[in-house]
Amino acid sequence: MQLSFILHGDRPLDASWRFLWAKHVVGFDPAKHCARCLQGRYDNRFGRAAQMNAPIEMTGYAAGDLLYFCGVAKPARWVRNLHLAVLVTGDPQDISSAVTWDGGELTVTGARAIVFDDREALAGYADLGPAFTTCRNFHFGVDMVKRGLLNPGGFVCA
Repeated sequence: MQLSFILHGDRPLDASWRFLWAKHVVGFDPAKHCARCLQGRYDNRFGRAAQMNAPIEMTGYAAGDLLYFCGVAKPARWVRNLHLAVLVTGDPQDISSAVTWDGGELTVTGARAIVFDDREALAGYADLGPAFTTCRNFHFGVDMVKRGLLNPGGFVCA
């Protein structure tokens, strides 16, 4: 199975990103937002210390795993943040990418991008307020529960 990422760009990562992380998502906690609502382990191969412009292999994943790549822009402006959710396939023909605010690009090979939006979060969690309903990590978690790919409380649906 092949799974890798490349961060293309000319700017040093620590100049463009306050936070930059990837997480193997295995559950969702609707009592939290931002990275903490997505339960699972961080993959430290992706982050501000990652090598740029070279493929980085991501071992330890299986087809069907969910990965979430997130970057908080520096200087902070939410419209510049990076969000790419993928479903691991291991097929080198499956390529997902996201353009970054600084002219770079994140490319993930061996995974299909998952499109999600805020509709389910707004419909079911509006009472939690904008910290939750504007958080794209939270949107993803709510969508994955609705689609049956995650259960709240840390269990992956079979």
